[in-house]
Amino acid sequence: MRFPRPYLAEGEIEIPTEVYEQPYRQRIRELRRELVLPGFRPGQVPAEVVMAKHGEALLTELLTQYFLQALDEGLGGRRLVGFPYYIRRPEELRVQPPFPSYRYEVRALVVPSEALSVEGIRPIRYLYQAQEGDVALYQRYLRVAFGQLEPLDTLPAVLPVDKEVIVRLRWEAPSAFEPIRLSWTTLSQPFPWTYIAERKVGEKLQLPPQALLSYVDLIRAELPDFSPLTVEDVSVTVVSAAQVSPLSLEELVQQLDLSSFEGMSQEEIWKALLDRQVNRLLQGLNTRSHQIHFLHAAGVRIPEDLVQYNYLLYLRERSGNNGHLRSYEEYRLDLAWQIFFASYAFHEPALAISDEEVQNEVWDRLKTAPDLSPEAQELLLRLESSEDERKGFLETFIGKQGESLRRSMQLVRFDEWLTTRFGPAQEQYLPLNVLSLRLL
Repeated sequence: MRFPRPYLAEGEIEIPTEVYEQPYRQRIRELRRELVLPGFRPGQVPAEVVMAKHGEALLTELLTQYFLQALDEGLGGRRLVGFPYYIRRPEELRVQPPFPSYRYEVRALVVPSEALSVEGIRPIRYLYQAQEGDVALYQRYLRVAFGQLEPLDTLPAVLPVDKEVIVRLRWEAPSAFEPIRLSWTTLSQPFPWTYIAERKVGEKLQLPPQALLSYVDLIRAELPDFSPLTVEDVSVTVVSAAQVSPLSLEELVQQLDLSSFEGMSQEEIWKALLDRQVNRLLQGLNTRSHQIHFLHAAGVRIPEDLVQYNYLLYLRERSGNNGHLRSYEEYRLDLAWQIFFASYAFHEPALAISDEEVQNEVWDRLKTAPDLSPEAQELLLRLESSEDERKGFLETFIGKQGESLRRSMQLVRFDEWLTTRFGPAQEQYLPLNVLSLRLL
């Protein structure tokens, strides 16, 4: 195993024939004694038949056992983050002789042996800069959001007068954590239409660096070192395009549920809706910017095949479950943040969470839980007066969820610890016409 990056292990694992053949044959013999198949006396099913029918499952289990054991030894005590990705040669399992040796090319994410180095960083916290005309711009945005959308394969030569146009662009920026997504919309025209007029969806085009000037603040949330003065190649791809017939303001009001704003004036209602939308937008932007700034400074970049493999396993695990399903981009950022967080959580004493702290957290949640039944309230009163009984109850109640809860508590403490170490975020105000580039 090699460690080209503090959090990345890669190498080869070989399982020779002489290592697994006899244990595999032994398992076949054991199953043969137990197996009952039509046409054969109990315990007398030929080994070749057992191998053909059950060999793949038995061999898969055995090889996985040897593989994980060898991987654990090769990692030298480092903990895995996510699932290791491997390619096995030969790909097809041979369940009957002759038995080959199997060779695995493997990549795995691991907890670094020491905290990842981050120096000279001060994250940015974006705030909303209110300006005259913002309510009218927001109304226009909502009229488009609720309007009738018509996808475009080719952008028109001239912008329509009675419709709004939305274009999504993707820029493969060098050293960016992932491709940077840009929006061009008639609500906020960041550069002249002539640059993209008559382009087809899927087409790649070259933009002059000055076309990125309006995006500088948003790009720096994804690429902290970005400067339009030093960028050379701005090759963007037209990902999608559409034109929208917006609703009238009267039709929009009919579409919105404004029942919770009873007693407020129209001006107050629109201001409240705008503030709610901006707060949602800033929350997502600030969370992402905060993480990307630290990951960029620490140099965390995960190979794409590892992200894809782990994301597929995540989707399979969540199949059929309700609740929020993370997008690929969200998952990739979360996986990278797990590595950065783990590099400190396992090496920084200030981030340790004791069993007692986990139990106290659960106990506080139980005591403040709403709508407790009389029986539950009686139980809590009894446990309040007996420390030993309460401790035993909490150990059983928490069970296997203890480590998950400990990690969530550590993440909260980690954010506080980062602020203490690196100082509060640098505040930067963004006007609505810049934020609107992320709205549609």
